[in-house]
Amino acid sequence: MMVGLNIGLAAFNLLPIPPLDGSHLVEYFLSPEMTESYYRFGPYILLFVVASSFSGFSLLDFAMKPLTAFFSLLIRGVYISIY
Repeated sequence: MMVGLNIGLAAFNLLPIPPLDGSHLVEYFLSPEMTESYYRFGPYILLFVVASSFSGFSLLDFAMKPLTAFFSLLIRGVYISIY
């Protein structure tokens, strides 16, 4: 259970939304002007994505499923859903 929780937290942290760590990967592909606005609106985007998880269509679930599956296969060797 602890491994599944850590896999879920790692996948969440790698989402490319500021202030999460995945946003640092995206900044290399953006111009300086776009990077500034990307970081300015990032917390609002993160709030929207997390708030959508309480509705019928969860953007967080849609974004985390592939990452969770990849990390689960990498660490456990078998995909076990934590949802």
